[in-house]
Amino acid sequence: MQPLSGELALIHARMKVIERMVTDIGYRNKFAAGVYSGKIEGLMIGLIVSFVILGFILLG
Repeated sequence: MQPLSGELALIHARMKVIERMVTDIGYRNKFAAGVYSGKIEGLMIGLIVSFVILGFILLG
């Protein structure tokens, strides 16, 4: 490793922080997409079960 001047060390450290922030934003985006997908999936399962029960009541 070569010694860096103060300015270069500061720029390098700032680039690492930004890289970590971008990675963290990606993880949060992935988590939010999974939560939204789960809500939609649960809604669809609930609708299907409700329609099946309603069909059994009306036809039964």
